Amino acid sequence: ADMTLGIASASQITAGIAVTHTGFNVTNTIVFLPLAGYLAELLKRLIPDRVLSADEASHLTNLDVRMLESPLVAVEQSRAEVLKMAAACKQMMTWLKELLHQDPPDAELSQKILDMEKRQDRIQDEIVTFMSNLLVGNVPHEVVDEARRQLRMADEYESVSDCIASVLKANRHLYRHELRLPENQLAELFELHDMVSDYLDLVSQYYEQWERAGGAVEALPQGDIITKHAKTLYKRLLAKPPSEQLEARSMVTYNRQVASYRRIRDHLVNIAEALAGEK
Repeated sequence: ADMTLGIASASQITAGIAVTHTGFNVTNTIVFLPLAGYLAELLKRLIPDRVLSADEASHLTNLDVRMLESPLVAVEQSRAEVLKMAAACKQMMTWLKELLHQDPPDAELSQKILDMEKRQDRIQDEIVTFMSNLLVGNVPHEVVDEARRQLRMADEYESVSDCIASVLKANRHLYRHELRLPENQLAELFELHDMVSDYLDLVSQYYEQWERAGGAVEALPQGDIITKHAKTLYKRLLAKPPSEQLEARSMVTYNRQVASYRRIRDHLVNIAEALAGEK
């Protein structure tokens, strides 16, 4: 009898093991990734809280290094923190709108915006540290992709908060020099603010509703509308007759504010592209 049919070569055995191992990892990721949020909550309940060090107690996030051993749970934890950054940006835009309508602007409200911008810096740093520690381990490819996307989005939301603070500082500069923008320019700024604020809400919704993330590509055209509108404001300002031109310091401040809103738009477009998987 021919016994060779029952004998497998070493290369065949190795290939078989590799295929089985890969299939096992892919199946695990597909099955458990949708359950990551529930697993995170379960582990929090099962694992008792320990006494935090002084350094840990000063953290602004709820990121738990113990979860790094469970990559799927870890990325779900960090995603929750990125969502908090998005919510903070929306709150800052609400406060900024209120502030821009005040004369004079409320000092306490101004400080709240600046304080939140500093918090965003620290939260981003904590997310970067957490994700970096995760990525040095042996994690599934899908988790690596999601971790990198979260790092990018945390950076973009932190940049959005920087731009919001820039609008505030430009506005404060006017008041320090006892200057005011004409009603027409104020109305234009308010309109631009609302357009950018709505865009922030729209883009963030795609991340909040994770199953719709890929649809963020639909938000890109609205970013183009904001850019065109901002360019129109520049042209409209330059087209004014000499007798209606803004005082030099006021013009610089107005242009700084418009430019800051355009940068917010740019960062939101980057977020939409990251969600849609375009770049």
